Amino acid sequence: AGNGGGDGVGDNNDVTPNWPSNLSTSVQGFDAVISVASLTSSGGLSSFSNYGRTTVDIAAPGSGIISTLPGDSYGALSGTSMATPHVAGAAALYAALNPTATGAQIKAAIMGTAASTSSVSGLVATGGRLDVGALVNGASPPAPPPPAPAPVADETAAITAITDNVGALKGS
Repeated sequence: AGNGGGDGVGDNNDVTPNWPSNLSTSVQGFDAVISVASLTSSGGLSSFSNYGRTTVDIAAPGSGIISTLPGDSYGALSGTSMATPHVAGAAALYAALNPTATGAQIKAAIMGTAASTSSVSGLVATGGRLDVGALVNGASPPAPPPPAPAPVADETAAITAITDNVGALKGS
């Protein structure tokens, strides 16, 4: 969803668009964007996180997230760029459980299982946060592998006679 403007305070994407999170692909016949706001460890909207009742879809943890850093180290980072991988990972888990699901179905499942969260009620489209447990537990199990093909009937004809290269019958 983005990390606020120059002041570092979250902005309303419904009023001040942020790209690419405000990108609409609906004209092309599909919705390819899941816009993600950032939550603190206590579940509040991060002060820097953009929001938008119609343009931001869901919230996920994005403050103080342990990540890799340059120089072979780890550290805590904050931003909607730290919240978004939670949703991307959830989408991958759902897709693994539902290999025939379309992008629209995956998005609908993520949005449909969001946990209602008062701190983002009215600030993001779902009014809630990512709930991977509900997403995965509500996912249909993977389809069983197709059955092995039935054995092919033996189509070898019985040999009743053999002729040699000059047409003489050999055996019966």
